[in-house]
Amino acid sequence: MMEEIESAVNKAVEFASNIYREIEKGIRDRGRVTLLTTGWLKSPGCSAIHSISSVLSGVEAYHIDLGFFARYIAPYRSSIDSDEERTWLVIYGNPKDPWSSIADRLAKSLSTMGYAGIMLRASVNKQQISLDEIRVIDIPNNIDPILVYLISTTKAILEIASRENPSPRVARLATEITDLAPVIPGIFQRYEARLKDLADKISAQDLTLITTCTSRAFAEGLILDSHSYIDLLEITDLHSIDLLEKTIAILYVEAEKDLVPQITVLKRAIDIMLKTDPISSPIYYRILSMILSKMLKRR
Repeated sequence: MMEEIESAVNKAVEFASNIYREIEKGIRDRGRVTLLTTGWLKSPGCSAIHSISSVLSGVEAYHIDLGFFARYIAPYRSSIDSDEERTWLVIYGNPKDPWSSIADRLAKSLSTMGYAGIMLRASVNKQQISLDEIRVIDIPNNIDPILVYLISTTKAILEIASRENPSPRVARLATEITDLAPVIPGIFQRYEARLKDLADKISAQDLTLITTCTSRAFAEGLILDSHSYIDLLEITDLHSIDLLEKTIAILYVEAEKDLVPQITVLKRAIDIMLKTDPISSPIYYRILSMILSKMLKRR
């Protein structure tokens, strides 16, 4: 199983390494970047916002739903008339969004309005589209799109930071996300027992995943892998754990411990905390859900 995971991760790293410079150039050349996602797929935009805020100082970044932006914001933004101030877009396609064809039309509409940027999307059942100002990059069917979204954007941001604001943290992260396969056995060994617990609960359709920005990729990966019957909640939307009937799994990084309600010490709560940098954590959470998906498929 580990060989399959390592192969899948290596493919995503290789593909991301071939495209990230286009994202880097767009972010570097514009002072304002808008990250657009659709439906339940939010982790790429959330992750990018966090990375930009952490290591870049000269970029204004916003994460907005594609439909909301195209319908209610883009038509009324006069700033696109100025080449110096024009917003640059990164659009992340949702491979299992039932309205994916609408997303393509919205992207074309934005291009017609004069917006420039890049659209990354999984090529499953996708028709080729040509946009004047927005370059479309299709990710092959055999490569995980969520990993590509996360790795390519993070690499682009770290590339800019390494020139404009170099630091040991930036250098370490840039090296870390380029060679991910060696860490997979250690991740598996450390979290194997809890992943098996999650597999039991998912098989019984008895699981609610509570995620943060850094861990949402874990749940989205499971949905992408056709385990869509799990319940997914954002930790900041939670108002009462007592009302949840299913087993709870709460996923977060060490820096987010203050977000975790004390009531999660209940026996029915499965706790998965990563002691990793919040910038790279979404990538590791997706790798963990890839391992979990393999466990589920072997049952």
